[in-house]
Amino acid sequence: MKVQLQFKWFDLWIGLFIDSKNKVLYMCLIPMVVIKIVLPQRHYMIYGKYYKEKPIGCCSELGKEGVFEEEPGCTLVRVKKKKCLVCNEDD
Repeated sequence: MKVQLQFKWFDLWIGLFIDSKNKVLYMCLIPMVVIKIVLPQRHYMIYGKYYKEKPIGCCSELGKEGVFEEEPGCTLVRVKKKKCLVCNEDD
């Protein structure tokens, strides 16, 4: 999770905004001062249809939906409390 404090002269609102597609929460408690919180995204390793011992990729570039279009019949395994074997990202 990343937290950023931003000053944007065009943000004259007070409240919360959730960008569900990009998993970002914007909080504006004082006009023009925005707190941006990037929520962690679930990360999956891709295992092929027949070769299940070693991952063939991960969903960090394509997203979960794009994986099934690229590799039909594959299996997704969520990375939990360890690094991804493909891109070395933590979940």
